[in-house]
Amino acid sequence: MREHQDGRCIIFRGWMSLALALGCCWLQVTPAQAQDQTPETESQVEFFQPALGTSPKPGVTRVMITGKAPAGTQALVSGNEVVYFTSSNVLNKLSLKQALISKRRVTVDDKGLFEFILDLPNEKVQVTLKFKTPQNAIETYQLNLQVTPQAVQVQDQADLKPSPLYTKRFGAWFGTGFNFLSYKQASGDIGSDLEFQTFKGPSLFALGWWNVNENLDANASAKVSPGEVRASDAIQIAAGNYNWLIFALEGTYFPKMWHNTLFSEYPTRWGVRFGIQHHIVPFISRTGASTTEAEIVTNSLSMFTIGIQSTTRISDRWSFEWFMRYQSPLATGSTFDIRPDFAFDGSLGVVYSWRGPWRIGGYWYGQWHDYSFTHQDRYLVNTNATETRITGRQSLFFSNAELRLGYEFN
Repeated sequence: MREHQDGRCIIFRGWMSLALALGCCWLQVTPAQAQDQTPETESQVEFFQPALGTSPKPGVTRVMITGKAPAGTQALVSGNEVVYFTSSNVLNKLSLKQALISKRRVTVDDKGLFEFILDLPNEKVQVTLKFKTPQNAIETYQLNLQVTPQAVQVQDQADLKPSPLYTKRFGAWFGTGFNFLSYKQASGDIGSDLEFQTFKGPSLFALGWWNVNENLDANASAKVSPGEVRASDAIQIAAGNYNWLIFALEGTYFPKMWHNTLFSEYPTRWGVRFGIQHHIVPFISRTGASTTEAEIVTNSLSMFTIGIQSTTRISDRWSFEWFMRYQSPLATGSTFDIRPDFAFDGSLGVVYSWRGPWRIGGYWYGQWHDYSFTHQDRYLVNTNATETRITGRQSLFFSNAELRLGYEFN
């Protein structure tokens, strides 16, 4: 009997041990157990995309390392040497005294910003920085930089924000180029079907730009695009030269959540572009002398615009931008009234950061207007016709290529 009871006790203890072991395993993976763990302290230091400068020394590139930390934090470039690797992965060292242009130790200002300026070799460079906050917390960072005369890349940090210390607040741009216009105008009331194409220059462009804050830009622009209509068998043109004028006041809002990295490499901002445009557009109108004599007159057209804009930083020197907008007419002049069917414009541009504040850009701009119109025909007025207003349809496809020079400053 005793032996039998001992056997049952041994079996019972075995089952209890197995149950305890399984219970312990289950406890190790439950969410409740994970919540009891102490979370890691978040870093109080944020780095911005390094900016490029110009060094008088040969074979090196001036690099501005900037970032954000609690005001009053002590920031220090650590060590007495800068370590770098050549293209053949040979380890070299450069004296910190030779490389450092700014002070070695700085205090983060009231805005929470700090900056170190170094002349670095065009290689893979390691820079170590230490930070001591007012609460005596110490953080150490090693920045692995790929330095070239055209760009500075931080390893595994392609999505760094531009530095507010080097973000320009104002800009003035001027440009010139050539434009192409495909024009169609038809009216069944007078049996006219006119079509022409013109390629002419130089076009002129001017823009003033203001970076209101990190998320909002504003600009005012003016564009003058010349063109010419020549006589044909169907119509005689008394005055065929014209200028299509465009004036605009616009803003672009860049939500923070719309910042991302294109192809896991190129920082990109997306924004909503909106504003008011005022156009002075060409229109073919009969002079009143005969059914085949006409001239180019102009009519004003005010529009509300809204669309999408994107800016991608390809490198520290190059960037790419584009936008596309819907245009909605608000008011027209006295030459004709319109009922819009479709109107939009868009642009592509590549910008090179040249020397200091100077920028050079190549741009393509295009727009397409398609609408029905009502116009008081002067020939019908002169012949005392019962009905002098005619209806028709007008389509304009406009394309412009320009070279622009910009100056951006604070």
